Amino acid sequence: MMTGLVLSALCYRPMFSSLLEAANPQLVAATRSAPVTVHADTTSEACRFGLAAALLSSHGDHGKPCVQAKKLLIGSGINFSYAAPVDGQAVAMTVNGKTIAGYDAAAYRKALSEAGYPAKADPAKVSSAYIVFLLVVMTVIVAMVYGPVASFLVEVFPANIRYTALSFPYHIGAGIFGGFLPFFATYLSLAVGDVFAGLWYPVVICTVVAVIGSIMLPNRPQIETDH
Repeated sequence: MMTGLVLSALCYRPMFSSLLEAANPQLVAATRSAPVTVHADTTSEACRFGLAAALLSSHGDHGKPCVQAKKLLIGSGINFSYAAPVDGQAVAMTVNGKTIAGYDAAAYRKALSEAGYPAKADPAKVSSAYIVFLLVVMTVIVAMVYGPVASFLVEVFPANIRYTALSFPYHIGAGIFGGFLPFFATYLSLAVGDVFAGLWYPVVICTVVAVIGSIMLPNRPQIETDH
């Protein structure tokens, strides 16, 4: 289990990067040849996107032009970097030498298209075999953790508290820590301008659990499983 956690922490980002390149090579090529810059003051209220906004779709931060611009880019799988504001605008976008002041979704999409960013992946250029291979590898790593965890917990806790002892940590981990993943991923990606920034959340969780588990968890059954 600890090996699976360590492999997850080490491989999440490179595997997802490879998955994107296999599924949409045109997008990856455009990101490298025509990087996008968002001109905004990230410390100003006009561009603030709080964690509460990541949790609540009705939060007022979603209506800010700066936030909408960042959401359009991240939602399209496009990385961006930050630069100083342009002409007092709350937000502006530069791609391939062209700057668009303010937020205009149609103008942004047109500029991105002209810079070589595809609206969607070209099926003819998708590496299906490599995608399947990466998904199998991910599944194997997950199985290294989830496969033995139930039997391991059975060996740790006595029968009279076993149901609660198995259910409580499992649902805390999967329900709470796992359930917050989409929100932290959204928050981190918009804050950093990297579509994969949200992967730091599971990477940190896996690393912490691997370290604590390696130190604290026993490596042999603590009780007879029928007692």
